[in-house]
Amino acid sequence: MLEIMWCGDLREVFPLDARDQRYLARMKQRVFTLHFPKLKRIHLHELPTLHSICGPGLRMSTPELETVKIRGCWSLKRLPTVHKAVRCDCEKEWWDSLRWEDASQKELYEPIHPKHYKKATLLRGTVLSTQLELDVEYGLWSAFIGSDKIIPAFDWTAVDIARLLVTLLRPR
Repeated sequence: MLEIMWCGDLREVFPLDARDQRYLARMKQRVFTLHFPKLKRIHLHELPTLHSICGPGLRMSTPELETVKIRGCWSLKRLPTVHKAVRCDCEKEWWDSLRWEDASQKELYEPIHPKHYKKATLLRGTVLSTQLELDVEYGLWSAFIGSDKIIPAFDWTAVDIARLLVTLLRPR
């Protein structure tokens, strides 16, 4: 399994440095293939500057690849070339923005779009209400805005939560 998470500055997983480029030029090769004969899963998570898995002049060979899971890699526009069906668990918006060198590649990937995963931009009220639900569910203590007392979250009424939302969402 190849798993890379939370690397904000990563642009390529397998870059080709200047020395390697000179070697390929000397060997009169335009593309060098990296072989991963047993790689079954690729998981890339929150890599906002990732542009490619392999740098220019590199290609991946992954004959056993079964699953690719991509989250928060909005700059990544191409997937590795595959020769059999591969599940791709990803955001729908990202999938729709992919570029394909060969149209047949798109047919080999089976996109899976989770229902719970939302677009990159969420409404502020959605985030707040989710946090409030978590606070209520786990019985965390929370201060009620506009009040000098602390009320346990599990004692909040719908009116208390509505007042809190109105206070937090009020334009400043």
